[in-house]
Amino acid sequence: DGLNFNLGLACYRAELYKEAVPALESELKDHPANAAAKQLLGLSYFMTDDYPRAAALLTELVAAKPNEAALYYPLALSLLKQGKTDAANQVIQQMVALGGNSPQLHILLGQAFYNQGDSAKALEELQAAIALDKKVLLAHFYAGVMYLKMGKFDEAAREFESELVLNPADLQAKYHLG
Repeated sequence: DGLNFNLGLACYRAELYKEAVPALESELKDHPANAAAKQLLGLSYFMTDDYPRAAALLTELVAAKPNEAALYYPLALSLLKQGKTDAANQVIQQMVALGGNSPQLHILLGQAFYNQGDSAKALEELQAAIALDKKVLLAHFYAGVMYLKMGKFDEAAREFESELVLNPADLQAKYHLG
């Protein structure tokens, strides 16, 4: 008993998210009320780019645990990745109401503005994220993308280089850097 959960947890901690999914799904078939397994499964779906299933499970978790701030970021990003900007904006507003002036919040806002076609506001939010934490992952990458959209290639290159210092394995940053 609990073997599937422990296996899923071990895989999740080892960043083997695809391997975590079947173990956590089995755990939830046997123990559907296991909130920890639900959270790990939702995050594993998110980390494997299964945004529809991540959003469904994370929405359920946010409803059950509205003060669990860590759930809002992957939920909002899952919705944005599906093009559900209005739903993502609602989640972001809930995140703001919880008192979140975090780099992750600003990255989300940047992505939301980008999805709405407002590159200037998106860049402002990404710069706010970087101002709060220069080492936050993805802020430099997305700022680089915004600079590319604006035709500011030197600034874009600087941001992609900054992202690669933080995450040398970021293939998208390497691709955009050229």
